Amino acid sequence: MVAGLGIPETTVTQGGNYFWKDGRDVPDQWNVLMDYPTKELSVSFMCTFHNRHYGEVEQYLGRDKTLRFRRASAAPSRRMEARL
Repeated sequence: MVAGLGIPETTVTQGGNYFWKDGRDVPDQWNVLMDYPTKELSVSFMCTFHNRHYGEVEQYLGRDKTLRFRRASAAPSRRMEARL
């Protein structure tokens, strides 16, 4: 269950071991898409365990803001204005 939304009506997931070739069972890349049509919402989750550029970061992307969590700190991103 994501943020108290309940069970999604449909979920699609894919992933695999594409970087770490050491016999592990847990995928090093994983993507999930959850659909909540009664709430007019889709939630996507992406997890990658091999990117040295960004390091450990957790992000929650909304329509107007993004929250980024890095180890023991959290910071909102600047609002990006839509350009038409």
